[in-house]
Amino acid sequence: MKTILKVAVLSISIFCAFAFYPNHKTKTVVIDVGHGGKDHGAQVGDINEKDITLAVAKQLQLLITSENINLIIESTADDYTSLKDRVTKINSYQPDLLISLHVGDYYDNSKRGIEAFYFKNEKFETSSIKAAQQLLKNAPKQLEDSGLNEANFYLLKNSKTPAVLLNLGYLSNPEDVDFITSEYGQKKIAKAILKSL
Repeated sequence: MKTILKVAVLSISIFCAFAFYPNHKTKTVVIDVGHGGKDHGAQVGDINEKDITLAVAKQLQLLITSENINLIIESTADDYTSLKDRVTKINSYQPDLLISLHVGDYYDNSKRGIEAFYFKNEKFETSSIKAAQQLLKNAPKQLEDSGLNEANFYLLKNSKTPAVLLNLGYLSNPEDVDFITSEYGQKKIAKAILKSL
């Protein structure tokens, strides 16, 4: 009887530890939808970067199920916001991570795949690199890993949080275009991002 009582007390203690300690802290992640409104971003024919990033963001909104992640989609409408205003709003959320979605264009149509960028600074560099590596690791197999690179982009430089700019593919590459413009591909990308969180 004493043994059963000890086991019961131990079980309750373990439950309380998991229920009330910070391992279960909700993580706030902001998804910045690259471009929008009058700013089309990269364009090839009638395909616009802003439409692809918005479509992936909407898939993220539909697919998120984790109660431990507070996912904030910065914009779910095709609106233009200046970079300065974007950063101000993002920082107001005090997020744990920022992921900015983009699509590239390149003079050489053989360049393809998913690419991640981070800003080199003392405070957030390590966390940004770790997040970027996870995103690349979990990327859909249809997208080649184009690597992790340092960049001086305004959004990364001025965000007061670990931040990754994620280039989802290239409009100049036919294989990437087929994948990132399809609902199937956009859903796979969204699932991969959520898995990385």
